[in-house]
Amino acid sequence: MGRRSGDHDRRDIVVEVIDIDEEGHPVARPVKWTGRGQAPLIVLDTIRGGTSPAAGPGDLALVAVRRRMADGRRHGRVRRLLPTPPARMAGIYQHIGRNRFIASTSRRGERACPVAACDVDNVSHDDLVLAEPMDDGRLGPPRVRITRTFGSWRNTGAISLAAIAAHGIPLEFPDDVLVEARNAAAASDGEGRSDLDAIPLVTIDDDDARDHDDAVFAEPDRDGWYVIVAIADVAHHVRPHSALDREAFLRGNSVYFPDRVVPMLPEALSNDLCSLKPGVSRPCVAAHLWITGGGSLRRWHFQRAVMRSRARLTYAEVEEHRSGRPTPATSALPDRLVDHLYGVFQVLLDARRQRGAFEIERGERKVSFDSQGRISEIVLRHRLDSHRLIEELMIAANVAAARELVSRGKECLFRVHDRPSEERLESLRTFLSTRGHGSLETRRPSPGDLARVLDRAANTGERQTVEDIVLRCQALAAYSPHNIGHFGLALDQYCHFTSPIRRYADLMVHRALLGETVPDDLDRVGRHLGSLERRAVGAERHAGDHYVARWLSNRDHAVMKGCISGLGQFGIIVRAGPIDAEGLVPARYLPGGPFRYRESHQTLHGKTMRYSLGQRVNVRLAECDTNNGSLLYALVLS
Repeated sequence: MGRRSGDHDRRDIVVEVIDIDEEGHPVARPVKWTGRGQAPLIVLDTIRGGTSPAAGPGDLALVAVRRRMADGRRHGRVRRLLPTPPARMAGIYQHIGRNRFIASTSRRGERACPVAACDVDNVSHDDLVLAEPMDDGRLGPPRVRITRTFGSWRNTGAISLAAIAAHGIPLEFPDDVLVEARNAAAASDGEGRSDLDAIPLVTIDDDDARDHDDAVFAEPDRDGWYVIVAIADVAHHVRPHSALDREAFLRGNSVYFPDRVVPMLPEALSNDLCSLKPGVSRPCVAAHLWITGGGSLRRWHFQRAVMRSRARLTYAEVEEHRSGRPTPATSALPDRLVDHLYGVFQVLLDARRQRGAFEIERGERKVSFDSQGRISEIVLRHRLDSHRLIEELMIAANVAAARELVSRGKECLFRVHDRPSEERLESLRTFLSTRGHGSLETRRPSPGDLARVLDRAANTGERQTVEDIVLRCQALAAYSPHNIGHFGLALDQYCHFTSPIRRYADLMVHRALLGETVPDDLDRVGRHLGSLERRAVGAERHAGDHYVARWLSNRDHAVMKGCISGLGQFGIIVRAGPIDAEGLVPARYLPGGPFRYRESHQTLHGKTMRYSLGQRVNVRLAECDTNNGSLLYALVLS
């Protein structure tokens, strides 16, 4: 058979990742190109759990260049990441004999770097340090200079510090920013603001939350509901072009770790002046929403106001009250307030399902510490209805904000979520049909079509696997001035309004609603904020992997039940145990090989064994690398 045009350059090449496209795919260019014509841009596979390591801007990678895409770009799959001299690195200082080097805390395969110089005193073996490369023209791993030390790596607090340093997240605020935060007015004088002090607004958060930036209230209104969602008026304190504003834009968002938060705004604002504390007068931006009995947003109104929170409630307390076990805090509230909140939640939830938005629930790991700062427990915590209640009220307020700005003809950053690409949908169709889960009924499926796929799998043993596959086919949500709607939520207009204390995009929406100017280059701003969002997710995942590895390293290595959550020629990835810890079983340790990977069927075929995505297996922890947070499992055959 003849080779198709352009296939002569289908081979492994070295590329540099230069950008992230609107769907969240890394985009690379060849370091050296010998094919015909101009070097193409190469879009890299980002399916988690597949054969491709994660690649980000600045990375070098060996890539298998594959088919040509309709827009002229090429599709590529990362075979492996190549070491690159980092601008900075977080690592563990090792001093063994005469050798001094830094072992990286990342899984990305950086080599240990010899230490050439140190700018800080009292660095000890096994300290977590920050270092930068020294350009001395030597071959081999770059020599580095230690620029900062964070103390012993054995201290669990160093785990989040390593993630913060490795991802370049600013930790300290500049002096001028702190001065502005301290000098911010504690509250508005009330001029031009409505007075909501008499309204029994309440905040509902996790029990360990320190910032409370949204408060809610609901009561019946004719055949529907009247709702207030009051959000801390961050724009009142953070003025455009101020030092506070520049720093918030630089950070983009707050970043959350089990033992700390790196806030977008100084604590004088995030934990005090912009926190809706009980019994304290606070300026807010209130979204007044009128919702029909069918869950539709009938009308809305935004205003600057002053409010005084009636109570600081936790999700657990609200859930207990709903279950018929009122707590002292909920019992002190006006009659039926919690019931009214659940009433509007139910109609919003029904409307969500009616419009076809699909729902995928995932447990969240909760890390607890003892009085010495050691990990005392890690559990997988599933969402309560009280979590979903607040989520639906926030979505309603976000929709109202987007509709208000569109009706005024105002430019703003929408929160957009594109439909899945045809290539990813085809992979989903193949998987569903080969596994007996039916298929997608249309060539251009709606969110409701995907919701029906999830419904069909809900009562099967492969529910989580089908959810994983549906998630992997999704585009990444992004910030953009070009409104294409939100596919996952099945909404035509959507923006982020409800968390200006921790997301700069929300602060921009507040300013637009309040008639203030917004930047002209919203495309660039959206890309900037999207990249910082991905940075935060990467840092949080980095820390999470290390906490899990540290916790499991001190546990008995009993046999655990798990399922295959990813596979490829490299072997299988297994999600196992009560906290769904993911670890690798390399192909060389799998019985029944050698193997051939069939991507379309998500299976690994051997001479006598076959492994497939979602397959139930038993494993034992074989190796736990607490330096880079990776786990190796050994398969246990029954």
